[in-house]
Amino acid sequence: GRQVGTRGEWAEFNLPDGRAYYQHIITGEKTWARPIGYDHVVGRRLTAGPSHSNVYVGSLPPGTNEFSFRSLFSQFGTIVSSKVVNDLHYGFVKYTTMAEAQKCIDTMNGVTVNGSVLQV
Repeated sequence: GRQVGTRGEWAEFNLPDGRAYYQHIITGEKTWARPIGYDHVVGRRLTAGPSHSNVYVGSLPPGTNEFSFRSLFSQFGTIVSSKVVNDLHYGFVKYTTMAEAQKCIDTMNGVTVNGSVLQV
């Protein structure tokens, strides 16, 4: 799915068929049901692209480190910061512009890297 919003510790994704699912950005838990309190957390829904340049990357392959993560995502623009959480297989990459972040999302979502399908 395509990430369309983040509120609190949850990221919302939409599938091409219009269904939505939610993924906890810390634990990686996925659910079809809207998490309790999701609507009450201050946040933005993305409609025409991201409103920020920080990109969540889920389902990272085991063994991904900061160097390989930055190398994989540097092709889309200037990286301001990045963070990999190895034991939970996710990370964040922040670009200097929203256009760079959108290019990353559009290109990398669903791409298979070392046997893992990325969720960007």
